[in-house]
This record gives sequence, structure tokens and C-alpha cells, in this order.
Amino acid sequence: MTMRALLWKDARIFTDVLLAGIALLAGSYFLALLLVYADSSSGFAWSKVIAGGASLARFSSILICALLGAYAFAREGEECSGLFLASLPARKGAILLSKAIIAVALFLTVWLASLLIMALGLRAMGYGWDTLLLVLEAMLGYIASGVMAFGVAWYLSLFMGSPVGAAFAGLMTLMPVYAAQFLANDWFDIENPMFFHPVTVAAMFALGIAGVAGGCLRYSRFGGAPNSPRLNISLPWRRDSRRADVATAWSLADLGEQRTGPFRALLWKDIQLLRTSFKVAFVVLALPYLVALASHGDLGALRTASVISIALSVLIFSFWSGHIMSAETGSRTGDFLAALPATRLNVLRARLAVVLTPMLGVTALNLLVLFATNHAIPGAIRFGADLTWTAWTNAPHLVMGLGLANGAALGFAVAWFLSACYQRPAVAIVAGVMTALVGLAFWAALAMAGMVSADGLTPVPFVYLFSSGNALIAAALLAAGCAAAGRRRETSR
Repeated sequence: MTMRALLWKDARIFTDVLLAGIALLAGSYFLALLLVYADSSSGFAWSKVIAGGASLARFSSILICALLGAYAFAREGEECSGLFLASLPARKGAILLSKAIIAVALFLTVWLASLLIMALGLRAMGYGWDTLLLVLEAMLGYIASGVMAFGVAWYLSLFMGSPVGAAFAGLMTLMPVYAAQFLANDWFDIENPMFFHPVTVAAMFALGIAGVAGGCLRYSRFGGAPNSPRLNISLPWRRDSRRADVATAWSLADLGEQRTGPFRALLWKDIQLLRTSFKVAFVVLALPYLVALASHGDLGALRTASVISIALSVLIFSFWSGHIMSAETGSRTGDFLAALPATRLNVLRARLAVVLTPMLGVTALNLLVLFATNHAIPGAIRFGADLTWTAWTNAPHLVMGLGLANGAALGFAVAWFLSACYQRPAVAIVAGVMTALVGLAFWAALAMAGMVSADGLTPVPFVYLFSSGNALIAAALLAAGCAAAGRRRETSR
């Protein structure tokens, strides 16, 4: 098997990530355009759009890096093409080299494009080379984050049947590192909370490289098909997934010819499929509160922690939504589910219940903490009928918290719809995250328009109207996604 054929195969596998990366980077600049346009306090300038978009792209590039590492092996396991590849006369070294060439080339393209555009934007804004070098030096921490997410996802993609799960795990491993660095910055009174110490940067580079090296060594020894007998790895999520498959199969088999559907069994199955993702997500969402308690523990720190947790939910909810439609493919439970008399309605109801319940619960809890702590802080601007636009602009925690909560719900719905329609979880997740951020930009723009208008609309009715409209759009997207998934399942029968 020639290297050209292997490169072509891997280029096809990484196509989804490439499309998602283009959409995410382009969306970063579109979001910056909306934010600059909405800022009426200063004149519109394209240099601000370019620099702002590049600044946002440093975060979105980390997501792309995690997806690149996750798709290295898990995508072939999900498609069962890894078994076919193992039967061909292709050396494992050539297979690894092909994957490394494509993945690393895309990794470098993403970061070099971001750095180049950021440099051009800063120069266009009149900054000198000294400032530019300082900015590029600060970017090392984000590049190291991308390397770590890439390496961890690369390694885990050998063991996890879904690239979405591997990418999610790769991203979430960054959170303890960020939390430790934030606590260190607070302890040493470093003003910039996002400052990365050289030790942290070096550790993230080392972990990323170790993940890639470990994955290559593991593949060289055992191969890359997660369901291959040679790769008999006893990991908790694999053992529980197999046990879930068997138990769910027996529960569904007890139905006989009934068409009502075992709703409890379906719920249990979907919870088991996403149990690891839920556990990791809940730990990550709790990290801001733990950091706040460890650093200051006052009400102001807890209020900030609630906003950070809401911001993290933008990413996590889109992952949950995009993952629920592809999880059965990786665990093979969909093979027997399609042949059993479980109705389409019950299957979709179970999936919605499994992901909507924690999403709504987490959002409600974070908003409750946000409002409770904000209300208890002396002199803080409170959300009430007497709230004015002038006070609204001086309440950044309330503005960001409510805007991000609306954006997270809309991103969740978009990821659900796209994953149900096209079965491309990477594209769906990226689209969900970008939709949430664009929704936040529209939130800011409409709030600015309400502030300068003279029609008497105050912030409280604006929040209610925007949230209601956002909820209606999200509900429509969820319904459309259910209809598309139902048609797809009916066709597969």
C-alpha cells in the first residue's frame, strides 16, 4: 500500500476537522466584526476586527487541535475501517507517518494562520515590533495548550470508540492545568490571570509530545482497532459500555412484539453511553467554584466563578449534543437498536431527556449562584424592575452570565440539529460553539440598540423577550433534529 494512498485516506478522515476549522476560524472574525460594529463608543475599524478575530481564534484553535488528535484513530474505529486497514499490506510505521503528516500539517496551518493574521492586524493598528513580540510570546501558552489537547486526544483516540469523546477528554485535561496556573497567579499577585508560567508552558508541551509518542508506541504494538481482540484494554468506559450493550439488549429483547418502547432501558442506555462525558464535564464545571474557594472564597469570587462556569457550558453543551447522536455508532449499540421494536419517538425522547436534564440543571444552578451572590454583594447592581440601561452597562457579570446562558442553549440546539441531519459530530460541535458566541454578539448588539433607542424598553423586558425568542428557536431546531433523526432511522430499517 503506497504512501500516497495512505495520505489520501487520512486526508479524507480529517476532512470534517478541516471543514470545522475553516468554519471556526472564519466565525471568529465574523464574531469580532459584530462586536466591533456593536461598539458605538468608538469608530469602526477593520484593524480592530482583524486583531479581535485573531485573538478569539487562539481559543478556537485549541478546539481544532483536540479534534485533530481525536480523529487520528477513533474515526477509523467508529467507521470500522481500522479493521479493513489492518488486513492490508501496510506497515504500521507508514500508517503512523501518514496520520502524523496530515494532522501536524493541519495543526501548523491553523496556528500559523492565526499568528500571521494577528501580526498583520496589530501592525495595521500601529503597534510596533516590540509589542508584537510580546504578544507572540504570550501566545506560547495557547499554542502549548493546543499541543497538549492534541497529544492527549491522539493517545485516547486509540481506546475510545468515538472521536467526540476523545476530543472532549483532551480539552478537559487542560482545565486542571489552567486552574492550577490561576491559583499560582493569585498566590504570587500576578495581575494577568491568563499568564502562563514557563514551567506550565513546558509541562503542556511535554504532555502533548508524550501523548503522541505513547499513542504511536501503542499503535505499533497492538494496532488501532478498538474492537480488535489484540487490543484487549480494560478501561472503565469500555467495560461499562460493553456491559451496557448486553444489559440493554436483554431489556429491549423482553419487549417481544410490543411497539411501546422500553423508555427506562433507553434512558439507562444513553446515560451509560455518555456517563464518562458527564462525569468529566461536572468536574470541569465545578472547577471555577473550587478555585474561587481556594483563592478568596468571598462572594465576588463566587460570582465570577459562576460566569466562568456558564462560559465553559457553551463548549460542554455543544459536545453533549453532538456526541449523543454519534455515541451509538462508536459503541455499536445502534446495530441492534435499529432491529428491535423501540419506537422512533421513544428513542429520541430518551436522548433528549438524557442531555436536556443536566443541561437545564447546570444552567439553572449557575444562574442561581450568579443572582444570589450578586444580590448579596453590597452595592452591586441587581436585576429588577428598576434596572436602567445605565446601570445595565455597569453590571458586566449579569450581562455576560445571561448572554452566555442564552448562547449555550442555542449552541446546544444547533449542534443537535446538525449532528442529527448530517452525522458529522465535529462540524456540529464547532457550529454549536460558534452559534453560541455569535448569539452573544447579537445579544450585545441588540442591547446597545435598546440603550440608544427612545421607545422605553428597559433591560428586564429585553432579557425576557430575547430569552423567549432564543428558547423558541432552540425548540424549533431540536424538533427539526428529531424529525431528521427519525427519518434517518426509518430509512436504515
